[in-house]
Amino acid sequence: MKRMIIAAVVAALMLSVCAAGVSAENTVAGDFVFRDTEGGLELVEYNGTETGFVVIPSTVDGKKVVAIGSYAFDPGHGEENDKGHPEVMSVSVPSGVTDIGDRAFYKTGWISSPDSADAYGCIIINGILVKYLGAASEFTAPAKVKVVNYGAFEGNSTLRSVILGDGVGSVLDYAFYKCSALERVSFGKALSYIGDYAFSQSALTSVDLPQNIYSVPRACFKGCASLRMVTAGSVTNIGESAFSGCTSLTSLHFSDGKENVFPRSLRSVEGYAFLSCAIKSLTLGSGVRNIGTCAFADCKDLTDIYINDDACSAGSIGDYAFGIDLNKNEAGTYTPKVDKNVTVHIACARNADGSLSLPERRSSPVIRYCFSPDPGGILPPVAYDIDRTVLLGDADLDGSVTAMDARVALRCAAKLGDAPAGIGVTDLDTDLDGAITASDARMLLRAAARLDVLPETLRA
Repeated sequence: MKRMIIAAVVAALMLSVCAAGVSAENTVAGDFVFRDTEGGLELVEYNGTETGFVVIPSTVDGKKVVAIGSYAFDPGHGEENDKGHPEVMSVSVPSGVTDIGDRAFYKTGWISSPDSADAYGCIIINGILVKYLGAASEFTAPAKVKVVNYGAFEGNSTLRSVILGDGVGSVLDYAFYKCSALERVSFGKALSYIGDYAFSQSALTSVDLPQNIYSVPRACFKGCASLRMVTAGSVTNIGESAFSGCTSLTSLHFSDGKENVFPRSLRSVEGYAFLSCAIKSLTLGSGVRNIGTCAFADCKDLTDIYINDDACSAGSIGDYAFGIDLNKNEAGTYTPKVDKNVTVHIACARNADGSLSLPERRSSPVIRYCFSPDPGGILPPVAYDIDRTVLLGDADLDGSVTAMDARVALRCAAKLGDAPAGIGVTDLDTDLDGAITASDARMLLRAAARLDVLPETLRA
């Protein structure tokens, strides 16, 4: 009987704890609720009512407090009549805390009062810049800042320039979200992580990402309508909506320095990554294996795309990735669903005997065949029109470029004769300048002697 009574009491206690919104696995210490996390305890909820100063314990039951969870001081966030803890005007955080979650001190009087800030206009906890409360137009992060926390500058309307020193290693989600006046940001060498939406809807005009940034995160620069140029290193992934709505973005420079030539390190361009950008042409490196839905859709100025055929395998290109549907159908063709003035140059390889290994014929008039002079080439230099089998520069239609073709081009350039029947200007215009000139003949002669590849302007 005694055991039954004890069991009933324990069960009742567990039910009362759960009814109060606290898991039986959590640890309650006064006004605080903690849970186990890597290295110690995480504060997940504050339930006090006292006005003024709150001291978070450094240890509980012998375990070190190492983290403060998201909305820890606003456990009722999202609920009707949620008021948070406006009575909390200051918080003492243990020195062992190295991780502070999103909006951890949301709706406290402390996090919203300029009086809480230091001389830099910041609330900084153990190297984490939790909140900027200043009103300056320029800001340089103090040397002690290692992390710019979730939403630290969110909604600021005065800052135009930010310098993050060499000590800053992470800029977390929404850090500079909707900073409507922010035009310039300078990153330090230590930066290795940028979070989702970090600079979304800001006024940035150019961005120079450090070499340590290998992935551009989801919606990081989404809606930056003034952003014109981005410089980055050997990125491997460009996240969903990363540059979506950057309607002024025309110039991308990666590790090789060439404009709008994506690096060989790039593996994936996720959905909507460059939706509605102003890019005119782009070259996707030979490493690309995934292009997401609408990745380059609504890029109204985009006319030329260069891509390796390996990236065109079934399922690797999302619907309307370029504003046209480039997925292979059952017949092995690519059928565009939107009529757009875009040429998609698909690379193919030169065989050991010198002949070209073409991809399967596409039925779309907006796609051109190309080949790369070497398997690792990222910019295919020779193009074939999709609706014809004429090799660029092949004036006599014999399937190869020879000295005879160069002579025909030279006669056309000198106005001594017309191109053969079935051959147009675009078939002999090897330098893509819109006319047949002596330069085209010279390039054809070099190609015939295996001294060059065509056209020069499309070389890697």
